[in-house]
Amino acid sequence: MSEPGNREGISPLMIVVIVVVFAIVLLGLRAIFVYFGLFGFGDPEPKAQNEKTNVEQKQETYKTTGKMSNQDLTNVKETANKMISHYINKDYSNLQQWFTLVRPYLDNPLLQQTSLETEGRPTSERVRTKLNRIVKTDCQQLELTVSCMVEVEYTSYNSQNQTMAMGENYELILDQSDSGEWKVKEMNIHGDFE
Repeated sequence: MSEPGNREGISPLMIVVIVVVFAIVLLGLRAIFVYFGLFGFGDPEPKAQNEKTNVEQKQETYKTTGKMSNQDLTNVKETANKMISHYINKDYSNLQQWFTLVRPYLDNPLLQQTSLETEGRPTSERVRTKLNRIVKTDCQQLELTVSCMVEVEYTSYNSQNQTMAMGENYELILDQSDSGEWKVKEMNIHGDFE
């Protein structure tokens, strides 16, 4: 017979309770370490949320102060000038390459509209256009968007390789995407200024 003070071992129920408590403690510690960044792994989602939050914070600043920073306006102006440069330097025999260069600067609705230009529509006698210079770029903040007026001079070449000096004013409306990049969402061309 066994004596009352002498046990033969730990009961299976006690083992289950110890394992469950141990697992809860380990998971709790892991959660604390991950929260404080002490482990080198974790969900990459919070970083993306922080970046999006930065864009949202800038937009909130635009709303509350009503003004963008000079750096933001400079970035918008650079984007507008790059887009116009790619947009005007066009070889009508290779519109797919032209579209590839313009694409990163366009917001979706304008991107879809511009893609129609690559579908081989007749293009009169114009063979290619080449930007000579950007005369002037003026950008103004309009709440969360920016309007840029870009005055350009370019050369148009016809099928007989004759040239014609041209000048146009482009009105671009730029908006900041979720990733923080400025994209052209509207574009209006205001004809030859000669």
